[in-house]
Amino acid sequence: MKKNLLQKHLILLILLSFSFKIKAQNTTKTEYLYMTKGIKVQIDSGLDIKKGYKLRSLAKITEGSYKFTYLVLQREQTSKNFNLGKYAGIVIIADSEESGRRYYRAIPFQLLDWDNKDPLTNLFRNDVQEWDKYMSQAFAISSTRVLASLMNVYGKVLYENNVN
Repeated sequence: MKKNLLQKHLILLILLSFSFKIKAQNTTKTEYLYMTKGIKVQIDSGLDIKKGYKLRSLAKITEGSYKFTYLVLQREQTSKNFNLGKYAGIVIIADSEESGRRYYRAIPFQLLDWDNKDPLTNLFRNDVQEWDKYMSQAFAISSTRVLASLMNVYGKVLYENNVN
């Protein structure tokens, strides 16, 4: 049951990632590691964000005893990284009142890979599978809410662009 829920959830997250593809390109492994490990060190130490990047708040959602903060890692455009696109990925800071733990996860922006061969998508999948059933369910609900909000915004933009 947990595996089936995670598979459905991963499809939702791929769709969430896809909604940013208009201005996003593939997340690099360095960016993925920064989102899952480096940001934690910076927050815990009170350091500034890595040079060349910005963090933008996307959503804060509480679901039961779990709190999820979604942040977009945005690249500052320079001549060196212009071809990479504007967005690098989505950082998820997940807090569990049950365990008192904080988790840092990242949704990489990758080409849709239905064969599960993308190494960063596999890293994300493995990270999320560490959570118990209840946290996984809360995460599925919170990310569905984020996806619905994004689709509402992007749907309006796409509709307006097609009408004109």
